[in-house]
Amino acid sequence: MREHLTPEGRFVFSAFFPGPDALENVPEEKPWFTYTDLRGREVRVSGTELYDPVRQVKTETAYRRWLDEAGREVLQVAPLALRYVFPQEIEALLHYNGFALDAWYGDWDGSPLAGESQTMIVVCRVAAGQAT
Repeated sequence: MREHLTPEGRFVFSAFFPGPDALENVPEEKPWFTYTDLRGREVRVSGTELYDPVRQVKTETAYRRWLDEAGREVLQVAPLALRYVFPQEIEALLHYNGFALDAWYGDWDGSPLAGESQTMIVVCRVAAGQAT
């Protein structure tokens, strides 16, 4: 990123801010939501959630179910691994990669980062002495 910034340039990115509920384990399949797809089929979505605190990775497995033209249930399984990062870790990553933290927010509306925030908006710049 430093190569693409002017000396006064800023780099802004967002990351999910994992609250306590994001770190819960839900090993039993639970209903999540239902929607109608583009073919007009009702799709039921359920899932499981497992958090590995050592790796800071949450694996969500989504199960999508719908009926095909013959009335048989179709099951699609989609695992998703999410690597969580926390504010102090972001600060360290910025520092060790030649960036300085200017500000961070809890949402795009500029609200402060707080325990109940769901998003971290990070504003940083090239650190002094880190020419591009």
